[in-house]
Amino acid sequence: MKDTLRDGKPLPQPIADGITDSFTHLSHSYDSGSEQEDQARISLALDALIETTYLCYQIVVISIGSEISAVCDDPRKARFCINMNYSDFKKEYARFKAAGNEAKKLAEMKSDASCKAAIKAYEDAIAIGEGLLDKIDWIKIEDSNLESEQALALSAVREVNSSTKDKMIELLNRQLSLHPRRSFAAVVIIFIASGFINAFLKNIYDQMLGPYVLQYLKDIGMT
Repeated sequence: MKDTLRDGKPLPQPIADGITDSFTHLSHSYDSGSEQEDQARISLALDALIETTYLCYQIVVISIGSEISAVCDDPRKARFCINMNYSDFKKEYARFKAAGNEAKKLAEMKSDASCKAAIKAYEDAIAIGEGLLDKIDWIKIEDSNLESEQALALSAVREVNSSTKDKMIELLNRQLSLHPRRSFAAVVIIFIASGFINAFLKNIYDQMLGPYVLQYLKDIGMT
């Protein structure tokens, strides 16, 4: 028996145990020579399959709920990535959660009738949930996720640039204070060579070089 899900994750142990138990009961259902005992084993196999079925449905409901909540909990996605009136979407989502909760309560009763009722309730919840998933524009979701990743990357780059700029300004200030004429000349040459097109260097000029330039022009009588 395959013991992994489609995505490669291990099959939940209760489900694996339920399938194993069911086949074990079936494999011995005709060994006793007693029709009554055989029917009892078949009944046990059926019970195990029913319990395993609603456990599988429970996983599906949880998975659907996670996908929907990931959209609803993000205001931007909720506004732009749902192809129906959001108020109506929330009402259907509330129905989905109520159906799932009802199914869970029925499953916990552990009686034959309640387990079968739980399966029906889970089927209803899944139908509602799949209808909601169909109303979500997954292409827009992918675009939104990509934009968020790009924004985070850009923010990280800006932080690095800002830190580098501050360190550069601090270093140039230190050099200018130690060797004013030599450092000033070197920095001015570098700045002029840049063609004044780099916003980073302009920032350095505005914060640090500007006052020195003005003072220098005053000293040589050009202002």
